[in-house]
Amino acid sequence: MSRAYGWNAKLLIAEESTYGTLSDGTYTQVPFASSTIDSEQGLIASNVLGLGRDPTTPFQDVINVGGELAVPVDLRNIGIWLKAIFGTPTTTEDGGVYTHTFESGKVSLPSYTLEVGLPEVPEFIRFLGVKADSIAFNFARSGEAQATISLLAQGETAATTTVAASPEVKNYTRFSQFQGFIKSDGQALANVTAASLSDMAKRIKLAKDNGLKDNTLPDLDSPTKREAYADQQLILGLALAGIIEWDGVLEAESDEKAPLTPEKVEELFTNFWLVAENFRQQYCGIQEILAAEKNASTPEPSGTLVTGEVTAKDADKKKPSAPSTSADTLKQL
Repeated sequence: MSRAYGWNAKLLIAEESTYGTLSDGTYTQVPFASSTIDSEQGLIASNVLGLGRDPTTPFQDVINVGGELAVPVDLRNIGIWLKAIFGTPTTTEDGGVYTHTFESGKVSLPSYTLEVGLPEVPEFIRFLGVKADSIAFNFARSGEAQATISLLAQGETAATTTVAASPEVKNYTRFSQFQGFIKSDGQALANVTAASLSDMAKRIKLAKDNGLKDNTLPDLDSPTKREAYADQQLILGLALAGIIEWDGVLEAESDEKAPLTPEKVEELFTNFWLVAENFRQQYCGIQEILAAEKNASTPEPSGTLVTGEVTAKDADKKKPSAPSTSADTLKQL
């Protein structure tokens, strides 16, 4: 196996037409200083008791794909990352001079396919459904201007050949630190040492059938759909936390017993919602009954129960008090 050399690593990027699908558009080779983008799947320790002193086998958690990318601030390529953070800019032209205005707050942001190529190995690591989470600019008195971009991805795959043999390469003209400034209302701010723009892409964690994250959500503008979706996710969460074994659940394509995994639980509950609802009633039924009884038997100020009969008798009508006597009369008695 050959050894990879960092100086020969290549980073290709192309905007996706469909989120999480390998882009078939034009790829651009962009400069970068370092990359920590990777996929990781942790293990969750089991909290089950009653099976002896030895701990039970942990189960797999969701796959997290993401990391940070350090890129130089240059005239051309920085526009790709600004678009990833802010969305498509508004561009104006005046005498051959183009002004690109990026504004925050856009609802829809583009997703990208990234490929980190190591030709010597050869290995070409592709990240699908990449979205920018934040960008940070470090300002200093001197040195090269650089930005650190936090990225989220839907999945990672590997190949032995590159996705684009002849990518587009933009002219590279890098900024220096002394050339940068930040303005507010047209006035330059003083003594800015660092700046960051974050939380542009919301982290929506939905377990797909492959354990990867998905940034797609149903239409949640409708209160009915929003409530139904929340109920669905609640039941899935309860099932993943509460089911430790099952029986009678078979694979869809065969009569073999399906393994108890988060993917199989979601598949069962999604395709057979009556099973999910039955689970909810059995799992939460006792708690719901107790809550209902508690709500129905809370004492009222009058001493009655909401669902019961009156337990305190009415007081007698007010009678006149005993006649009062003076202190001298008491002494004579």
